[in-house]
Amino acid sequence: MSRGTLFVVLVLAGAVLLLLPEDYTQVFPETFRRTFSVLLNIHPGRSEAPPLPKAPTNGQGVAQAEYERLYTAYQNTHAQLLEIQRRLSALQQIQAALPVAGSPLLLASVTNVILSPEEQGLLIQPTSRIELLRPGQYVLGRDSVIGSITAVYRTTARVRLVTDAQHRMLVAIGRPGRKTLIRAQMEGVGDGTARIVNLSRKEHDVRRGDTVYAAARPGFLATEVLVGEVATVQADPDHPLLWDIRVRPICRPETLRDVAVVVMETPASVNGN
Repeated sequence: MSRGTLFVVLVLAGAVLLLLPEDYTQVFPETFRRTFSVLLNIHPGRSEAPPLPKAPTNGQGVAQAEYERLYTAYQNTHAQLLEIQRRLSALQQIQAALPVAGSPLLLASVTNVILSPEEQGLLIQPTSRIELLRPGQYVLGRDSVIGSITAVYRTTARVRLVTDAQHRMLVAIGRPGRKTLIRAQMEGVGDGTARIVNLSRKEHDVRRGDTVYAAARPGFLATEVLVGEVATVQADPDHPLLWDIRVRPICRPETLRDVAVVVMETPASVNGN
């Protein structure tokens, strides 16, 4: 067969293959691979497959490790920032609710809540400046007085709630439309409430729903701040001339995450004594 004839045959064969449907022609590559597999697997200078590359210890590997470290640090910092923003917002809300603008407050986290007949109190951890705390300072929770500092430790402080049976404080009773406040003594009961004692029925008109404030106290509280409201009013069974008044605090201490301590200077510290 001449070269010209071979060329014509190959051209005609290519044309036929080009015109055949794909279902017929797709078997030829696989047939060719099986037929000439021995020749196709021959690689000069290499007798086996190359080994898998080892895990990189520098370059891209170092970059990935550094990325993961920075990403972790970023996420932790972001979470801390969110917590600081939450605390700042809580402090600003309490500050705005106080009758006297600019009253100095110290924010603290609630680490433990004790609610039993024997003791009703909190353990708090100030965010800073714990040296400013001292016994007697008032503690605010959601814009109302919930108790006072009784002890200060190295990093924490103990709060006695107004409902604790050992807690005593001066209060003022008010009512919308009444121009004067009724001054009285309030003590905790130990069951989540407090009571106002030694208040004459003849001299003082007290009703259910009246508002109870912590009375202003020089060096500790600049003006009256809400505590709760009168829950029940009746004659004292042991002393009929006196009122038996129960007070229900506005704030539920078991729901608190943060509190604020009023850290006003005392007259003694102002005078340098």
